[in-house]
Amino acid sequence: MVDPQDKTAKDSTASSQVNRTNDVPVARSSNSATESEPAHKESSSSISETNFINDDAGSKSVKKERKSVKFAHEPLDDLVDRQETDYGDGQQIPQENIFGKIPPELSYLEKRSDNPKPLPQITGMAKVAKKSKKVLSLDDLPDLPSRAVKEISAVNKNTILNFNYHEVVLPVGPDRILVEVRYSSLFSPDVAKLRKYTYNISNERIGIGYDFVGEIVELGKNFAKSEKFKKGMKVFGVTNPLEKKGALQTCVIVNPSDIMLVLSDEEISAMEHVDITLHPKISSQFKVEESDTDDTELSLTQMGTENSGLNLPTLSKFCAFGSQYCRAKQAIALMDKVFKKQGSANILINGADTLLGKMIVQLIASSVYHEILSTYNVTLVVSEKNVPETKSLISQLNCGGFRNFNVVAFDMANEDLVLPGETIPINYKKVPFFATEVIDSILKIIPESEKISKQNTQKLKLDLFVDIIGSKKMFQKSVDMLKIDQVNFPFTSRLEEGVRPSNIFGKNKGPLFQKLMKPKTLGSSFVSFCNFELSEPSYSVDKMITFKGSAIDPWTSTWTRGIANMLVSGYNYYEISELQIKREWVEEAYALVKRGEIRVQIDEFSDWRADFRKRIERLSKRDGSILFQVESF
Repeated sequence: MVDPQDKTAKDSTASSQVNRTNDVPVARSSNSATESEPAHKESSSSISETNFINDDAGSKSVKKERKSVKFAHEPLDDLVDRQETDYGDGQQIPQENIFGKIPPELSYLEKRSDNPKPLPQITGMAKVAKKSKKVLSLDDLPDLPSRAVKEISAVNKNTILNFNYHEVVLPVGPDRILVEVRYSSLFSPDVAKLRKYTYNISNERIGIGYDFVGEIVELGKNFAKSEKFKKGMKVFGVTNPLEKKGALQTCVIVNPSDIMLVLSDEEISAMEHVDITLHPKISSQFKVEESDTDDTELSLTQMGTENSGLNLPTLSKFCAFGSQYCRAKQAIALMDKVFKKQGSANILINGADTLLGKMIVQLIASSVYHEILSTYNVTLVVSEKNVPETKSLISQLNCGGFRNFNVVAFDMANEDLVLPGETIPINYKKVPFFATEVIDSILKIIPESEKISKQNTQKLKLDLFVDIIGSKKMFQKSVDMLKIDQVNFPFTSRLEEGVRPSNIFGKNKGPLFQKLMKPKTLGSSFVSFCNFELSEPSYSVDKMITFKGSAIDPWTSTWTRGIANMLVSGYNYYEISELQIKREWVEEAYALVKRGEIRVQIDEFSDWRADFRKRIERLSKRDGSILFQVESF
């Protein structure tokens, strides 16, 4: 039997289950919707189910009531409605994906933003305020470590000389010294430096002038503890001619390749009483002469006497002789070994009336070669108008006895009537006649008490031929010695019986200078300071000096010159267009100046701002020199 109480409890339990089944919730989460999906499918079926409940005895079955199936609202509308519904605490239901979590294999269907994923932001760091940049003015800038320099320079030979400005960065290099220039000199061959630079692709301009005198204002760190060089010391020197810089500037940077000597107060005081200028003892008659080849030239005689009374500042005298002496030493130093071996010299200087020629003459007669040369004979070839001045110079030299200077003119004075403004042609001597005068001069190396025989013919020829003004017109022409044999010239009286000029100088035709020179085996040399192909003698630097490369002219370079002399020439040939400087030469020149053994020709002393272009242009047209006072800048 079934207990009535148990039956009543079972019926109430079943009834409560049916009622819970019929109650469909209004809102579901995504998870509840997913879990209820099978039940929803089963409830959508139209078939009614009948559950049988067995009692303990299993003898009676109970038929359940039919279930009522209802459908929920559309999900989207349901969510929209519920978004507007507040929870008890006043918060709204957050919007979520109605389909729940999308599987990984369908993740590409999920709508994503086109913008890149934002970078993670670091929070909690203090923000640093940006400082605003201060606008600087000229007053805020510090003083630049430099010094302004004013110079006379040009870009190349095709541009005009002008005042140019640049700055020297301070401090100078460790082995450099900055000198404030007070005075500088310029003489004709210095101007030719510009002709070397046809093109100049660098930013550095071409300066002129080599000699300077001034005061040290800055020292490199290598001289910080030096006792030899200090700020405020007076110095003079010569700049390296291979560099583009010149001495005509307010400040010059002296490097190890330059030459600089320190001056003491005693040396400056002593120079005050030294006269360094030449004073020819001749009349100062003014002459202007013209030729068919050269521009109007001021007579060298007038130039030397017009300014003989120049009142030069003491300090300026130190920059008047350095480079001139070095250029003269270049010619004579080549023969030092030969002169020391022989103890005698037979020399010819073509253009002895130039500044360079006068310096060479004084050098030969100085104490430097007094011990080396016990005997010398120097033939000075000059223009007729400069013969008196040249003879006056000789009279002031320490010579005589076996040390002789002889003057020979290559032209004759023109006595024709000349109208004002008319061109006066140079009246050159005939080459054979000129040759006899030169022969008469070089034979004087043999004492007059001694006859000239076949045994001493080699001794009387030239050891050194120095060409300054050009030798093609008078010395490169062929001379027939057999014709000279037929004329009884004065020098033939000195020849031993049976000896003729052709026996001494050869019977074959050839250039005069080759016949006059000793054989190459005896060390004879031809030194040219001008263009070997210059057609006529000239005192114009524009025509005299040319710069050629070693590819065009093998005698311009040291190593190619040696090969050319060894293979080609019958004598040693040296072409000197570039100045060479040595410290011992400058020191030697200074010693000779203090003793009064050498002097220089100074045509003018001027402030460098006073029409400097016209003055420098005159130096390029005729031989001369100018001493400039440089302003403080």
